[in-house]
Amino acid sequence: MLSKLKLFIILLGLQNFCLNAQSIALNKEQTAAINYLDSFANLQQSAYWTNVKPKLFVQNIRKNITQPLYIYAGSNTNFCAYAALSYTCIGTYPLRYAHFMIELYTNGTDSFNKTKFRPSD
Repeated sequence: MLSKLKLFIILLGLQNFCLNAQSIALNKEQTAAINYLDSFANLQQSAYWTNVKPKLFVQNIRKNITQPLYIYAGSNTNFCAYAALSYTCIGTYPLRYAHFMIELYTNGTDSFNKTKFRPSD
């Protein structure tokens, strides 16, 4: 029994290390996305997302890019599909994701792979 507990603790520590290591070693496109976000240090409040503070918005995008495994799908919300799609997009196109989210926030619309997005009121 004790050996199973030790193994569990070791595996838990290894998982935590791997998740944290993900945010340390960024690839080139992740780095480009973070540099792009840095240019929005003084982002103005969105006229479209009036309840979303600009600084927190950019911080959230940054965290999604540097730690995509931490995307929160909610609890009992049925948002797991959203999280899975977001994770795939962010992992494959982090710079495009950053551009997309900033465009939605500032202009209320953008397109991604020929699909136009315009959130409802």
